[in-house]
Amino acid sequence: MESTLTAIIGGLCTAIPSILATVTLNNKNQAVINTKLDENLKLMEYRINELSKKQDKYNNVLGRMAILENDQKNLSKELDSISERIK
Repeated sequence: MESTLTAIIGGLCTAIPSILATVTLNNKNQAVINTKLDENLKLMEYRINELSKKQDKYNNVLGRMAILENDQKNLSKELDSISERIK
């Protein structure tokens, strides 16, 4: 009986610190992972915002180009009309 009790106590003396160390390291590693995830999330949000700004600029250029193309067509028609009047 005494040897069994000694074995149980010895096992607990080994198991408890091992479990505590594992839990502590796991918590620290999880904190590091969460920090890296937060940093990556902020970087992704920044990049998405920068891409959105570029997309807005691009869309603005497309709108202005459409206006210029329309103006060019109108000027071309006017030039053709003036050309025919001169002939």
